[in-house]
Order: sequence, then C-alpha cells, then structure tokens
Amino acid sequence: MPYFLGTPKRDGDALIFNWGEAYDFHAQDISYHFMVARDWAFKDIVVDKTQTNITNIQIEPLEPGKYYWRVIATNELGRTQLPFDTFFDFANRIYYSGLKLFSINLDGEVQE
Repeated sequence: MPYFLGTPKRDGDALIFNWGEAYDFHAQDISYHFMVARDWAFKDIVVDKTQTNITNIQIEPLEPGKYYWRVIATNELGRTQLPFDTFFDFANRIYYSGLKLFSINLDGEVQE
C-alpha cells in the first residue's frame, strides 16, 4: 500500500529522513530504496541506500542547493510501490509522482 514521505530535518551533523510504512497484505518484508538526487529524473544521484523494514534514515549533511528525494518500497516478490507524494514543477506545469523537493540553505538548514 502507498505511504507518505515525511519532512527532512537537520539534527546536528546529520540529515534525517522518514516515511510511512508500506503495508504488505501477505506480511512480507519490505525493502526501502532511498535516493537523493539533484534532478527530478534521478540521473544525478548523491545518496542511494536500501534497507529492509526500516522507515527512516540518517545521512551526512549535503552541500547547499536544491534536491529531490524518494523512497521505493519493494516486497519479497519484487512488487514495488511509490509514495503518495507529488512534486509540481510550476515553470513547466508538470506533476512528478513519488518524490519530494527540499533545499539546503547556506547555513545548512533544511527547507521544504
């Protein structure tokens, strides 16, 4: 079942991301593929990690700039699910599903 992405936050020397649990009707383990990229198409990926049954992750701080993040849930049968979240590109008037945009300010704080 789909889930929502949380709001990234800075905690000391780390960035913390969390998301809702993807529910599997057959109680299978779920792997979460977490990615952060500099572009919405995820061609310039800066963080790429996978973990099982854990719905949060802590990473090192990122340089100031604009980033996109997503988490793809996959059950043991290989079925995938994207989160409910969408990003709307106002300049091009396009919706992108399953990801969120955030920025790192010059002072290192996260802005969504």
